[in-house]
Amino acid sequence: MSLLFLNISGGEIVVLLLVILIVFGPKQAFEMARKAGKILNDVKRVTQSVKNEIMKEEKTYDNQPQTSYNREISNKTETIDADCEIAEKMKQQELERDKNETERTTTI
Repeated sequence: MSLLFLNISGGEIVVLLLVILIVFGPKQAFEMARKAGKILNDVKRVTQSVKNEIMKEEKTYDNQPQTSYNREISNKTETIDADCEIAEKMKQQELERDKNETERTTTI
């Protein structure tokens, strides 16, 4: 048995536990272990609730942005189409003016 992040073997853990038992005594050592267990349980519970909250947000995010994105693209497409129509009308008006000016200058 080896804890990878601390690189401690099983024998070293036993020695560490014996030192803690000798220094703090059996009553305090078990009380500390109980408190450590409660803290680890709380951390595990909070971590799980955070994971669940993130998963829930991801699901709503996966569903929501696509529709709002599609709506945004649709609105932009409509705006571009309207702008193109306006530009086409302006171009037609300009061509009409040019045509009228050319007719006036040729008749004069």
